[in-house]
This record gives sequence, structure tokens and C-alpha cells, in this order.
Amino acid sequence: MINYSYDKLSILRLPKYLRHELVHMFYEKIWSGKYDRILWLDEGLAQYLSHEKSDLDHDEVKFKAWYLSLIIGRFKKIPNIEFFREQGDTYGKFVDGVSNSYNGYDWSYLMVRYLVESDKDIVSILKDIDKIRELEGHIIEDTLDYYNSKFEVRKIKQNFNDIKTPQELMNYMNLFTVYGWLDIKGIMHIGNLKDFRKNYRTGTINEIIDTGIGTCIE
Repeated sequence: MINYSYDKLSILRLPKYLRHELVHMFYEKIWSGKYDRILWLDEGLAQYLSHEKSDLDHDEVKFKAWYLSLIIGRFKKIPNIEFFREQGDTYGKFVDGVSNSYNGYDWSYLMVRYLVESDKDIVSILKDIDKIRELEGHIIEDTLDYYNSKFEVRKIKQNFNDIKTPQELMNYMNLFTVYGWLDIKGIMHIGNLKDFRKNYRTGTINEIIDTGIGTCIE
């Protein structure tokens, strides 16, 4: 169940890979023969229980920044639960038509983490397809409501000129800006650096605020 190349980084990650696949085996023992595999639940549990996102598990500040930028950040389109039911080339990289940066594995991890943090009876859920289907009807909205409330998203300042502290600035940037660039014709590029050296021009502060994109250069 594990494919990896023999290099230093892969060896360092191998324990996480092993734990990840062991969780899949545990889940298969529960659902096999009872109902079809629930992809988001399986992948979410594998990531959460293997601690492959350990930097998010134990660092609330980093987890908040990850949530603001990758889950509800600018240009994000909330996916439908149907997207999380079928594995394929787009599961790891959801094509939302703009930033092309939604990740099915990230969302699966987040939904399972929500279930754990909100004290849901996961074992009971795993054994009952009716409970899973009922949960799927509102799991995305419940997850967003829970973390939006936890991180007080509504209180994040949306006007750049109102920002007074470094933390307010970081929250603003995580929520309202993405890594991208403007070319010499004023066209936005998000998620790719094709012809960057040839067509890039440095953006102004006002352009970053208006467009919501910028590079490390700005």
C-alpha cells in the first residue's frame, strides 16, 4: 500500500506513511462489506490519526493561518460534498476555476478534526452508513461554522487601513491575499509561474490590496 522513492526525505516521512496506511486498514475492517468506502472519512482519519499534519496538530497559530489561507481565503469556492466522494486526479487538487488550490485531503483532514474537536462519536458514525449520510448533509457547513467561530473570522479587519498590530496584518494577509502576480498587461496569475521572469512587474501596495495577490517580492 506504500509507494515511495529511496531518498532522504522519503525515509524521514516513512513512519507517517506507515501510520497513514495502517489507519486505512483499520477503517477497512469497519466498513468493508457494510457499505461503500467513504473517501473523505477514510482519508481524513488516516491523516488525523497518523499525525502527518503534526505541525498543524500542535500549533494553533499555524493551524489558524492554514485555515484562513487554504480553506476560506480569498477566491475560494466552497466545494460540494460530492467532490469528496470519488478519488481521482482532482481529489488532491480541486480545480475551482480561479486559484485551483483546493485540496481534497486538506478538507478531509479538517472535517475529521472538526468531528474530534466537537466530541462526535466517531466509532458509532463509522459503523452506521445512515449516520454518515445524514452527517454529509451538513458536515461542510458545520465545519466552517465551527472554525469560523473558533478563530473569530468575523472580527478580522477587512480594511487594510484599520490594521494596527502585526497579528492583525497576518490575519488579513492569510484571509485576503494569495500568492500570485500581475504581468506587464495587468493580467493576474495564480498558482503558476509560467513566463514569470519575462512578464512580471512589481505590484504596488494598492494593487496587492485591490487584487488580493502578491509575491514575496512585493
